[in-house]
Amino acid sequence: MAGWVGVDTERGTRARKEQLRSPGPANTCPAGRPALLWKARRRPAPRAKLVDWAGTAGGAGPARPDLGRCVQLCEPTPRGSAPSIQSRPDCARQSRGVSVMAASEQRQPGELLAKARRAFLEEFGAEPELAVSAPGRVNLIGEHTDYNQGLVLPMALELGTVLVGSPRADGLISLLTTSEDADEPRRLQFPLPTTQRPLEPGAPHWANYVKGVIQHYPAAPLPGFSAVVVSSVPLGGGLSSSASLEVATYTFLQQLCPDSGTIAARAQVCQRAEHSFAGVPCGIMDQLIALLGQKGHALLIDCRSLETSLVPLLDPRLAVLITNSNVRHSLGSSEYPLRRRQCEEVARALGKESLREVQLEELEGTSAKLYPLPQHC
Repeated sequence: MAGWVGVDTERGTRARKEQLRSPGPANTCPAGRPALLWKARRRPAPRAKLVDWAGTAGGAGPARPDLGRCVQLCEPTPRGSAPSIQSRPDCARQSRGVSVMAASEQRQPGELLAKARRAFLEEFGAEPELAVSAPGRVNLIGEHTDYNQGLVLPMALELGTVLVGSPRADGLISLLTTSEDADEPRRLQFPLPTTQRPLEPGAPHWANYVKGVIQHYPAAPLPGFSAVVVSSVPLGGGLSSSASLEVATYTFLQQLCPDSGTIAARAQVCQRAEHSFAGVPCGIMDQLIALLGQKGHALLIDCRSLETSLVPLLDPRLAVLITNSNVRHSLGSSEYPLRRRQCEEVARALGKESLREVQLEELEGTSAKLYPLPQHC
């Protein structure tokens, strides 16, 4: 039966090698955890557990989970018109399991994979041997909360990042992104990092997320590789295009050189990559939801213990609306680093490790100078 085959990353397993095949239009991965879309045959990995979402309740595989909710992404209404859902039929439409956004920007996973394969063939003259994906996310509850060690409730989106590639024997890494919003150059090549010559951040900015994951990847030895990145997660849209790229990169590296880390450890590697190579002091939420998200569920994350719990969103009456405000979002150059420093300063002033430990009563007894800062966190 046609369908995509993905890695069950929740149990820390990795993909079995299989013959490279054309995935076809039906081979799409559901929103949620990162997936190995396909891989050329190399050597056996008997520990693999594969999940085929193309099966049905009466078919060869498990039933594809019902999303049970509609994720809608809507463009702002024209200037001067009322910002009403009713004025946009595509936003008001109940499309179970389908992300709705501007037709020019919407791409399903199968379309992204096909685009990535075409770009790789054009750039490198051969079909890629590997294809992986990782989702974007939207956060339902808990802004500026993950780095304060609080509780957050994000969920994965069907928008995601697909990375296709092949290993190479010359010790070089060649990257290409098809994103028109990415900074130039969109093609670059650099050698594998060594102890004497580690990778360093630089231009272009988009490649720093890939470089950071490579530099901090815990398993060795990594081979060189060629890769193409295609994404439907809008850059600067607040839907975590950066973590989606980081987790896709990590998942790709796992196929080249398997690691033995936990899900939390993998998320922390991707977080460290963003800290050190993108200059963004982000929390752990985005990386964890990209690794652990499941279709039809939000994910409750305790950002202190890193414990997680799936929260079903299966009521068919429930819809999640994501609106494009047309305000470009950049954590590195926004108020985000300042807000994090302010929250940490307040916690220190109160003798706490984080604002999670602070009770409202404690704030009410502080000076007028101290009180306004944490209420925005």
